[in-house]
Amino acid sequence: MWEALPAALRAASGWQPPDIFGEVASDPARAAAHHRMLMSYALHDYAALPAALGLRGDERVVDAGGGLGALAETLLNAYPDLRVVVLDRPEVIDLASRRGLGDRVTLRPADLFSPWSVEADVVVMGRVLHDWEDPMALGLLKHARQALPRGGRLFLVEMVLPEDGGAGGLCDLHLLMATGGRERTASEFAALLGQADFDMQGVRPLPAVPSVVVGVAR
Repeated sequence: MWEALPAALRAASGWQPPDIFGEVASDPARAAAHHRMLMSYALHDYAALPAALGLRGDERVVDAGGGLGALAETLLNAYPDLRVVVLDRPEVIDLASRRGLGDRVTLRPADLFSPWSVEADVVVMGRVLHDWEDPMALGLLKHARQALPRGGRLFLVEMVLPEDGGAGGLCDLHLLMATGGRERTASEFAALLGQADFDMQGVRPLPAVPSVVVGVAR
């Protein structure tokens, strides 16, 4: 896919990113392997996430783009009284349903780019926004805002690029070529959150690569 990098970097080239999610979904064996890979990342990188969120422990949580439910399991192990709804593509929810996640997790197939039709106190999006360019990412954030009351919290688990320098640049280019997405700086996250009617409360680092970007619904 990197062979098309020069075209991807030219604004007038007409280049379009591949439909990686559609390609994965069309091959059941590839889909199973792909989501096992993503789950392995989640189990490694999200171990410290529950403490970083600082929840009360009785919230209604939506895990948007939650994959096979690894993040939901991590939260429930730390906060047994949470109620978690995992939203993802139908074929991903089908794979997740085979894992026996228990009755504290509700698995719901959804198109995240359409209204979610859920209500929550907290929305978590783990490595979701980085797959999309700003207009699509903003649409996802607006759906998250619709699911939350005023004061509800949004936690974005993402790599946060430094404001200056080239750290994370290869990850940024890889996302461009694989999905058309991008990594972002804290100021770029703040701008997107503001457009979606959130106030950015800060960035909480994790021991692993991602950090937690915190937004509060206006």
